[in-house]
Amino acid sequence: MKKQFGKTTDFENSLVFACSQFINYFPSCPLPDKSLVAAGLPHFSVGWARCWGRDTFTASDILRIYPSIFRESIIQFASALRHGLIPNLLDEGRSPRYNCRDACWWFIKGVADYIDETKDYEILKNKVEMLFLSNDKF
Repeated sequence: MKKQFGKTTDFENSLVFACSQFINYFPSCPLPDKSLVAAGLPHFSVGWARCWGRDTFTASDILRIYPSIFRESIIQFASALRHGLIPNLLDEGRSPRYNCRDACWWFIKGVADYIDETKDYEILKNKVEMLFLSNDKF
């Protein structure tokens, strides 16, 4: 967390530590980055139910603590875009579920929050490798 004089409170330090527990590395994940944010512990901590679109982007205030992880989350979900929808359940990029109409709006808000916080306008020029190039591939 950035502070004017480089100091953080005990609460902020605890929050950073707690947030790190929600980030895991999945070597077999087909997404560009292998780190995914968990929706919630303990029930959504491993496997297919780990990473949810709505949960990831409604937590954008917390993810600002880790701007590089937040940036990668944006890119990962953008790579799974299909028919204008962001998946509600990412499922490590294997079998995402597009059963949420508001995940795309939370995604847009998350991108805006990220840019507002980091001033990283280059993310809008970032080339994204799409997971699903044709309509028949799921």
